[in-house]
Amino acid sequence: MLPLILANFSYLDDAARINHPFGWRWEGRPFADAFYYIITGGTFIDIFPLTLIMTCILISVSSLFFIKRLSLDYNLFSYLVVLPILCSPLFLENLSFRNDNATMSLALGLTIISTTIVCKKKHLFLIKLFLFFIALGIYQTALNIFISLSFLFFIHDYKNNRIQALKILLQSFLIMILGYILYYIIIIKIYLVYIETPSPYMKLMSQTVSLDKEGMKKVWNIFLIS
Repeated sequence: MLPLILANFSYLDDAARINHPFGWRWEGRPFADAFYYIITGGTFIDIFPLTLIMTCILISVSSLFFIKRLSLDYNLFSYLVVLPILCSPLFLENLSFRNDNATMSLALGLTIISTTIVCKKKHLFLIKLFLFFIALGIYQTALNIFISLSFLFFIHDYKNNRIQALKILLQSFLIMILGYILYYIIIIKIYLVYIETPSPYMKLMSQTVSLDKEGMKKVWNIFLIS
């Protein structure tokens, strides 16, 4: 983290946040706006490197849940297990942003915690669903992370109890479907229609891609501008 703090560099996205403060809501991320509104006291200011320090705390806390879910002891080996999360080139790029790093890390942390919850009781099911829904409203990539971690925990559980592992995986898929339906109805169909106007980028990313040459061309264009 120290090299990122010392670099003290602003990217185009950071400049856009300053020019259009609290603009995450136009991208279908209203909870990111709410989070930043709380930590800045309602006035959008550049609080870097505090955002990066908060990121360290968020990832550290969620990593503890991750380690416990894998039934590992809290030692150097278990910390190395979760190290790939921080060492991922894609995540390191996210950490380079001055403002988005905290919101993206919060979404990642909530998703990790959500996937570590085993729904043995009804209230745990609701908590897991709530955390996943909030994570989606912070950063939509939480969906991909949720799917990946669900399969990871399934592989871990399978060697101990195949039936239980399958049951937990199906519960996670149910959470994923319900969470996305809630996000689609509340955020996409209600919030971005009757309360806020989605940004052109959000409109582009929300389009259904057809499985033909034109669809593949759209995917490539989105990749180029991302």
